[in-house]
Amino acid sequence: MKGYLIVELSGRKKDILLSIINLYIESGEPVSSKALSAYMDLGLSPATLRNEMSELCEMGYLEQPHTSAGRVPTSLGLKVYVNRLINKIELPYKLRLIIDSGLEEAASKPDRIPSIASQILADITGLPSLFTTQSNKSAFIKKLEFLPMSKKALLIVLITSDGTAKSRIIRTNMDLTHAVYERLENIINNDIIGEELAEFSQAFMQGLVAGTGEFGFPLLPILSAILEMINEIQESQININGESKLFDYFSNYKEVQSVKQLARLISEREAILSIIESLTKPIDVIFGEETSIDALKPSSMVVAKYKAGNKELGRLGVIGPTRMAYKQVIPSIEYLASRLSHLLTQAMKDMED
Repeated sequence: MKGYLIVELSGRKKDILLSIINLYIESGEPVSSKALSAYMDLGLSPATLRNEMSELCEMGYLEQPHTSAGRVPTSLGLKVYVNRLINKIELPYKLRLIIDSGLEEAASKPDRIPSIASQILADITGLPSLFTTQSNKSAFIKKLEFLPMSKKALLIVLITSDGTAKSRIIRTNMDLTHAVYERLENIINNDIIGEELAEFSQAFMQGLVAGTGEFGFPLLPILSAILEMINEIQESQININGESKLFDYFSNYKEVQSVKQLARLISEREAILSIIESLTKPIDVIFGEETSIDALKPSSMVVAKYKAGNKELGRLGVIGPTRMAYKQVIPSIEYLASRLSHLLTQAMKDMED
């Protein structure tokens, strides 16, 4: 928080701060010295606790919403709290089992694995979840394979040099004959494999179609779909699941008004994507007060990197109130991002074989 020098807290002050944060997360209400005294059971009088709380306010770790209210943590106080949780809490076996089971079902759909992981995260945390995909225009097409599904449909699987995979079932209005497939394979091998993603444009694909002669009509929807897949890979994207879950966390009128602002911001997405793209740590907690976006002020995000091999593919996380249950959220995201990375790495190796 601006204007404060971060000071190492004494053992007692740290215990008091963490207890206040635990109470605030549970209730969403400012914490009084009386409630804190009952919660901590250290034999300290409410007067002693009030003095300690006042000093924590002066240090920037707590604030008092109004004169007669208790205290609530600032983003600086919450940082102390979350830093004690990252890489330090093991996720309960039951939640690990839910995650592993859900991801196991997704293993056969590599391009949908991040989306499925995001849905699992929303379900176990009760918060809106998000995942991003990174743009890499310098990557090239490493593999492009097709599998006939019926007379008028085929499955296309595309893999780039950085391990990104996409698949799509394409349906046409014409029968896909052996001759059409031979022509498609020729185009893939001679004009697509090895080309950088940035080389593909509408004009490039139109040139390929124009050169196919009589095969132009059956190949047009296939080549158009391949271009769409390539364009999707080139764009940084953010996907958010479960926006309605925000209202489950906020109770009073002021909080509901805040969540309506946040819901509108989520619908725009670009502002959130710009924040996430600036992060560098394996796992980050971003407090809205530290951003320049007013609608994020009462909120925070917890996001972690996910990878395929050594290549970062994007971020996975949640967005919610600053009083979210970090003790569950942080280890859930850490474990899920780790398992997601393992699964994507294995999927990339399987596709390369």
